[in-house]
Amino acid sequence: MKRVLLLSLFVLLASAVTVSAQSISDGMLLHDGYERTYLVYVPASYDGTEPVPLVIALHGGGGFAENMARTTDFNVAADEHGFIVAYPNGVGNGWNDGRTAILQIAIRQRVDDVGFLTALIDELKVQYRIDRVYMTGISNGGMMTFRYACAMADQLAGFMTVVANLPDPIYNACAPSQPIPAVMVFGEADPLMPFAGGIVGAGARRGDYGTVVSAEDTISVWTAANGCADASERSALPDSVDDDAQVTLTTYADCAAPVQVYRIANGGHGWPGDTSLRLRLTNNGIVTQDISATELFIEAFGL
Repeated sequence: MKRVLLLSLFVLLASAVTVSAQSISDGMLLHDGYERTYLVYVPASYDGTEPVPLVIALHGGGGFAENMARTTDFNVAADEHGFIVAYPNGVGNGWNDGRTAILQIAIRQRVDDVGFLTALIDELKVQYRIDRVYMTGISNGGMMTFRYACAMADQLAGFMTVVANLPDPIYNACAPSQPIPAVMVFGEADPLMPFAGGIVGAGARRGDYGTVVSAEDTISVWTAANGCADASERSALPDSVDDDAQVTLTTYADCAAPVQVYRIANGGHGWPGDTSLRLRLTNNGIVTQDISATELFIEAFGL
């Protein structure tokens, strides 16, 4: 009986150790005069003996770290695949993604978000054993991901943007230092992010939030940077959910680093696969359930 009790106690202690290893924690980093905050999720499988990937996930305009974690379910994916994920907060709930002449605080105050994200990556590499870094973002966070990849391609092993076009003011200046794997997801009927380019928010009559180039011009920046041939292969994905959206995947040939583009016919402004109540209460168009942007990210980068 004593041996059984001891064995039971050992199992309980071992379980407690496993649970305690799985953690989400707050962080703060002083950068350029701002107290920058972020969340970090560390899966239970991480013990520091082997390096793991780091994913930086950027919320959209008006969002925040916890919201991005709920929208993407990256914590669940981190548990399944063994990577660490960080959710930074933008100043004033937004990012200085390169647009101009709008009221967003981070843009108006010219916050150095490229510098902050680099400092955050450096800090997390000190705290954890990291072997490579990926970045993703939605909307304003996706545009910030573009800006970061334009300036700091050598820091990333790949990136994915969701419902984001390249801001017009940085279009001609975007010159990645090296090829970089890229995945882009566009909603062709997005009321906030104009697929054909133009004023952000105009389609939803929400005011002038700066301008972006078209989805096609955005794609061309990364196919050129990655040295892709003109040829591409386009395929329709299974229409598994009756939501009036249809997803098409385009892959480009002979690239130094792969480029994948998902175009969603009738697609609106949201993270594909997100089923949150908040999403259902907004008027951002159809957010398809035919695909999961989180699963696309995992598959594209082999996590």
